[in-house]
Amino acid sequence: MYTEIKKCRILESSNLINVLSLGEQYLTGIFPKTIEQPITKGPLDLVWCPDSGLLQMKQSYSVDEMYGENYGYRSGLNSSMVEHLTNKISGLERLINLNPEDLVIDIGSNDATLLKSKLEVVLDLYSRLTSNMLTQVPIPRTAGTGSIPYVNIGEVSNKGVDLNITYRDKIGQLRYSVSGMISHYKNNVVKLNNDPNASIFGFTTRLPAISLTKAGLPISSFYGYIIDGVIKDDAEAAAAPKFGSYTRAGVFKFVDQNGDNVITAADKTIIGNPHPDFTYGLNINLGYKNWDLAVFAQGSQGNEIFNYQKFWTDFNTFQGNRSADMLYKSWKKPGDDALLPRLNSQDGTSQQISSYFVEDGSYMRIKNIQLTYNFPAAWVQKIKLSTAQIYIQGQNLFTFTKYKGLDPDINLRTSGNDNQDTHMGIDEGAFPVAKSYNVGVRIGF
Repeated sequence: MYTEIKKCRILESSNLINVLSLGEQYLTGIFPKTIEQPITKGPLDLVWCPDSGLLQMKQSYSVDEMYGENYGYRSGLNSSMVEHLTNKISGLERLINLNPEDLVIDIGSNDATLLKSKLEVVLDLYSRLTSNMLTQVPIPRTAGTGSIPYVNIGEVSNKGVDLNITYRDKIGQLRYSVSGMISHYKNNVVKLNNDPNASIFGFTTRLPAISLTKAGLPISSFYGYIIDGVIKDDAEAAAAPKFGSYTRAGVFKFVDQNGDNVITAADKTIIGNPHPDFTYGLNINLGYKNWDLAVFAQGSQGNEIFNYQKFWTDFNTFQGNRSADMLYKSWKKPGDDALLPRLNSQDGTSQQISSYFVEDGSYMRIKNIQLTYNFPAAWVQKIKLSTAQIYIQGQNLFTFTKYKGLDPDINLRTSGNDNQDTHMGIDEGAFPVAKSYNVGVRIGF
């Protein structure tokens, strides 16, 4: 029978160790930090506690037998000591780090070096439960104009895996090394408070808040209406759910989520997720005689981006340039299979927060290419140097993506010190990374 662990703190700077029995009672005592007796009295087991999401190393022993009576602690129970420790089980290194507000299970890094050190594999598995997070919760306007205070709320779970594989070898005078990294995590808000419907919204822009943080969802999920294309003709408009006086041929067809045939705020739902399925990187290093070539690429797969720039370029919003999509792909006549609604200077509904703005943010970018020539040692020594190199380098030369914005590699919004992470994956037109070309000389004395 599994036991839920509700409290376990390890104070490494002192001799206080909390011991959890297999019952619900917490047993605490003062013990020496270094235990001379080997902990091998019983079998060593890995125990998975599904209720608490805890992976635990369990070693059965008698507390009296291990510590004796000189430390002021007695118990006839067979107990399990939960420590911040690293152990090796059949060559697998694992680390368990527990405290009341930050449960971490980290099985790794687990390293393996094979094929005479040519192949190296590093695997890291982790599960982290973070509670009592600092955030700003909106307060009533009657509270005045003071700053919104930070409060401790909720629990968030992050589970993931990081894998890095490197292979290096030499064929004649050709040296090569290939290293690949892939990382996956799953983010989930366990709770914000005792109300399962409690929600935290992101920033407002010219639009209402775009992102929603709520129990059962990833942090900063996109929240709005779902668009089912553009209404082609009057017949389709007559059958479509009514969004006030907006619904007619040549406008967006909003999806009726609750089935009442009327579009209201109750039809808003989750329309996107800014968290990627996985991120990855690739390093390739080639060497031949005095020449070295290094290539580094990195990318993200499966994340979505809310392209807020479309608010300005695809709709009748203030003055400024418009997109080619607005010019060529707007609805013009009955039967058109259009991307955008008819052009209408009085249209204030089409630009509502919706799935139209959500795009696939996956990309792969060649971050760095560098070609280096190493001058022969005999030449270098003649001028009293230890090394001398000349190189040419290009950064951010190529990006492969279907995203229509300026740069798919967007960051959290910088807006003072407030809740940037509740506004993830929203592209407000941040300046893209620049391509650069460099030529340099590197010498060692």
